[in-house]
Parts: sequence; C-alpha cells; structure tokens
Amino acid sequence: MSAADASHRQHSTETLSPWRQRQEHRRRRDVLRKAAEAKSYTRPRLPTTSRPYLCCKKSFRSEGKHNRLCNNCRGITVYGDVHD
Repeated sequence: MSAADASHRQHSTETLSPWRQRQEHRRRRDVLRKAAEAKSYTRPRLPTTSRPYLCCKKSFRSEGKHNRLCNNCRGITVYGDVHD
C-alpha cells in the first residue's frame, strides 16, 4: 500500500466499519477539543474598588465605570416602580 493510499484510507470513512468510523470520529473530536483548550483564553480579573451606586449610593465592588445601577435602582429608572 502506497503512502497516498494510506492517507486516503485514513481520511475516508467509506471503507471503515461503523465501529471504526465512530472511533475515528471520537479521535478527531478529542484532537479538536485539545486544540481548542490550548487556544482558550481567560480574561484576567480586573482590580475592583468600592464605588457607590448612582441612585441609592449603596457601596458595591466595581471593575470600572459600567453598570452603576443596582437592580432596585434599575427597576425605578426603567419601569417607574419601586422593587425591594
């Protein structure tokens, strides 16, 4: 068997038994998962500081200038009714 024939058989699932096809599929899936895990990136945690909410002035741990309304304040601002 030449190298070209071996390569073709390796990539072709037509000549493989159903059991071997599942085995090959699992092997390829595992290789792809390992590659994806190697590429995965976790965002580093930003330092947090204590900041007040804009409406009620309660303190919370903030990572920046975004999301400065608590759920209660957001309910008051968006819907016009008070939530506990």
